[in-house]
Amino acid sequence: MKRRILIGLVGFFFVLVIAGRSSAATVLEFTAGTASTLSPLYPGQLVKTPAGGPWNNLVFNWFDPGGTPAAFGTLFLLGAQYFGTPAALSASTPGFLAQSQSTAGGFYTFAAGETLQPNTQYLFYSNASGSLRASSPIDLYPDGAAYFTPSNSSSFVGGSLTDDLNFRISGVVAVPESETYATMVAGLGLTGFWVRRRMQKFGMLVRLR
Repeated sequence: MKRRILIGLVGFFFVLVIAGRSSAATVLEFTAGTASTLSPLYPGQLVKTPAGGPWNNLVFNWFDPGGTPAAFGTLFLLGAQYFGTPAALSASTPGFLAQSQSTAGGFYTFAAGETLQPNTQYLFYSNASGSLRASSPIDLYPDGAAYFTPSNSSSFVGGSLTDDLNFRISGVVAVPESETYATMVAGLGLTGFWVRRRMQKFGMLVRLR
């Protein structure tokens, strides 16, 4: 009986761990409408995350004119519109939240702990230029807005009445930190100890009768 209870507790914990694991999936993507090509520009894009999440292990990409994922330079994640120059983008930029840690294979990768919250507006800006695919007609993505500049030393413009850039954001639904699981293990261990003591006490009472 005691063994069954302890096995049940261990199994319950195992189910919790498995349920908490998630694989990378698309958080948000925009590729609708008629594709249009933008000459090499420094891009920026306003997005609004969907319900669900939150998400971490973030990966972002633009799309080039041929529809292939594209990434160049460093991508900055902001919480406010930015109308400065690409050259001035930094961790000191007003509204700064994070920046990509690597750029390879057409993708920007952020530090694993960087998180996007659901139903929230974010802005992504690149400090390098590239040829990109956008979508027309205007305002196909009502929650978004695109920003552009042709030069590293000129200010971003846009934010309305522009074709939205094609992009994809991927991530993993955030799960409890390892410290949380450690607390759960400790709690289950104490519960198992308590159950065992109770069963031992119950067994002694039965023998006395």
